[in-house]
Amino acid sequence: MKLKNTAEKFTIVWFTILALQLLFIIGYIQCIIHFVNCDFQQPFKAEVIYGIGIFTGLGGILGWFNFGK
Repeated sequence: MKLKNTAEKFTIVWFTILALQLLFIIGYIQCIIHFVNCDFQQPFKAEVIYGIGIFTGLGGILGWFNFGK
């Protein structure tokens, strides 16, 4: 596929950025859901990880992983 003009390149970059933002937002929502569903009993590994993700903005990445209950 050969890009013929700048508008096509801009469109591809724009959709790529939009897709990455959407994946980050979905991951952040998943992080919140994981945190709410934690059992809050020892060990507190998952609660700490998801809590850090929520309050630092890393939840967009951490929400895609399962650290247990």
